[in-house]
Amino acid sequence: MGTGKTYSTKYLLDSNNSSGVAGQVLSTTSTGIDWVDANTVPGTGLWLANGNDIYNSNSGNVGIGTTAPTHLLTLETASSPGLKIKDTTQGATLLAFSQDSNSHIGTYSSHPLVFDTNSAERMRITSSGNVGIGTTSPQSKLQVAGGIQMADDTATASADKVGTMRYRTGTEYVEVTGTELVTNGDFATDTNWTKGTGWTISGGKGNGASASGDLTQTISIPINKTYRVTYTISNYSAGIFRVILGAYVAGANRTANGTYTDILTVSNVSSNSLLYLAGDVSAVTLSIDDVSVIEVTAEDASYADMCMQTGASTYEWVNMVRNTY
Repeated sequence: MGTGKTYSTKYLLDSNNSSGVAGQVLSTTSTGIDWVDANTVPGTGLWLANGNDIYNSNSGNVGIGTTAPTHLLTLETASSPGLKIKDTTQGATLLAFSQDSNSHIGTYSSHPLVFDTNSAERMRITSSGNVGIGTTSPQSKLQVAGGIQMADDTATASADKVGTMRYRTGTEYVEVTGTELVTNGDFATDTNWTKGTGWTISGGKGNGASASGDLTQTISIPINKTYRVTYTISNYSAGIFRVILGAYVAGANRTANGTYTDILTVSNVSSNSLLYLAGDVSAVTLSIDDVSVIEVTAEDASYADMCMQTGASTYEWVNMVRNTY
């Protein structure tokens, strides 16, 4: 180990004739080759013992199956890398692994998977697959001991949403008396309507052919009231259509087939008593049907809805509970 040094046949001595102590390793130092504490040797990456524990003297990451670990422990392999944790007393086994395009974590023994926060159980999945929140023995697919809070779901009702519940608040317009103010709104006969330029009534519809005039009807529309106007457009090909109440308040411009609703408040003291189906913005070519005007009032409310199938291929959000405030 160095010129002039004495070496024992029983112990391996360093440059200072020291035999070292447990946990030390031989390393090059400024005085020669000496016994030093392993954790003081830079870059060795040694696995060392500390009682019944072992640790790595390298402060970096550990890689199994990779030479470039990115976390404290990184496992990589082309064949389902996994981490297994098992209690040999009861056999409870936790396995986390990745396979193909999926990653898995769960028990691989007949034991529940328990989720804790702040050292207390919050949720569990039983070995039979039931989920319990606030209960350790759920008897159905999902059992909650406590309240469930729903939020609004603005998605369109569809087959994928059937059975979904939502909670919402909003302003709804409810009918005051339910009295229909329009006569012959289905255009069953060529009566009750005054036809302006380009308008005819036939086939159970009001028909506009490059109609720049209005299709009008006198109805009872007192001022300072709110009205729900609904109608259906079909056979649309040109122009901008809108409804006008009392000559001063207009609904949205429509340029496509569909069933529409406008909420209109008549407040101008100079308003007349006419409902206009108008092509005044741009001459329209289309058909109009199912025209309705009903007085409504605004009402703030909260709602619990469920998405339900309402026909062979139709779906709607159906209100289950309504509370006004």
